[in-house]
Amino acid sequence: RVGGQRTFVLADDAMISMTYVSNLVEGHVLNWALFGSPVEGFTHPLWVFLMVPIHVLGVPLPYTSLVLSLFSLAFLCANLVTTQRLIASHFAGGTTQRWWPAILLTGGYYSLSYWALRGMESGLQALLVTLTIKITLDSAHGERPRYVAFGILAALGGLLRLDMLIV
Repeated sequence: RVGGQRTFVLADDAMISMTYVSNLVEGHVLNWALFGSPVEGFTHPLWVFLMVPIHVLGVPLPYTSLVLSLFSLAFLCANLVTTQRLIASHFAGGTTQRWWPAILLTGGYYSLSYWALRGMESGLQALLVTLTIKITLDSAHGERPRYVAFGILAALGGLLRLDMLIV
């Protein structure tokens, strides 16, 4: 509670990114420090861009971090669905019992869930990696190659984090 009002916060890197976005939406440049020398500090432009609607829609400041955490929760859930489809289509032969362990292990992976819900881009990163693997295996197992999908995922991955280009 801050000043008697419930307030939500994120990990320090995510809060720094939120400050960049807040300054941008308020009409300043994409800069962390409004006074003094410019500060470079975010390495994930796509994630910063995804924070813009939270500020543009006028979400009250104490709740902006909560909304971003809910965004991340949606990415984590989408990753579980994608993981289920990946396992069911390529490894389980359609049987339910074989994809449940993958869902439980993915959903229960503490580090992924913790950092995603603390505002980091890891939930979206996991979803992009899982989608890339699924599309790769779909293409390798007889479906027509999906070059546009590969290109979109590579572009999104590179914009999210430069090290995603390795995938």
